[in-house]
Amino acid sequence: MKRIEYVLAGLLLLCSCQEKIDCWMTDAATATMDRIVGEYVLESIGWSLGPVDLDGDGIAYADFAKELFAAYPYRYDDYSRLTVDMDGQERYKVKVNWSCCLVEDIDYRAGRSYQMMNWRTFPVGGEIELDEDGNIVSFPYNSFIDYDNVNGRQEEVCYLRNAEYSFEDNGRLIFKAETAVFDYASDSVLRGEVTYSFKCVSGKGMVRQAHQPDGSVAELVEAPA
Repeated sequence: MKRIEYVLAGLLLLCSCQEKIDCWMTDAATATMDRIVGEYVLESIGWSLGPVDLDGDGIAYADFAKELFAAYPYRYDDYSRLTVDMDGQERYKVKVNWSCCLVEDIDYRAGRSYQMMNWRTFPVGGEIELDEDGNIVSFPYNSFIDYDNVNGRQEEVCYLRNAEYSFEDNGRLIFKAETAVFDYASDSVLRGEVTYSFKCVSGKGMVRQAHQPDGSVAELVEAPA
């Protein structure tokens, strides 16, 4: 009888251990999680087609972020910050929480030129999946309104295409997407690629600065705790 009890206890212990193991991630995936999870702030926005005038002041700047913030100065904290968190439901996944990516709503009506109607904010978050080797294997894809010649009278341009995130070893998150903007300098719609660069400021992926003996400043990725 005692032998049977020992066997049952052993089986229960084995099942318990197996359940724990199934819930663990590999060391490689954990290291990637440690590197990318955190809070990020916007550093810069790049535009593939050069200087633009987004706010209609008659001056085109190469600094796309400056033009964008002049055209849409509201809710700056919302669209200049995002977080990357582990998915509480599934292993090997993280969630990007970014609710306010800015996209321009451009309208055209017969007999008039294009007109910028307003800026919209879109949630461009999503899940990013890792494999057991710690490699990022999937990215979010987003596509919004892009109508051409609706009923022969109207066109509305407001979209993001081929949107994807990538993570760099220096603690930066890069978001790229195809989009359209209205350029007052050329009085035309420009369709190009926008690139948001974010820097991790808290969490395990945070980058800190180290002052070197020669006076230069180097960025070092924080080691996992």
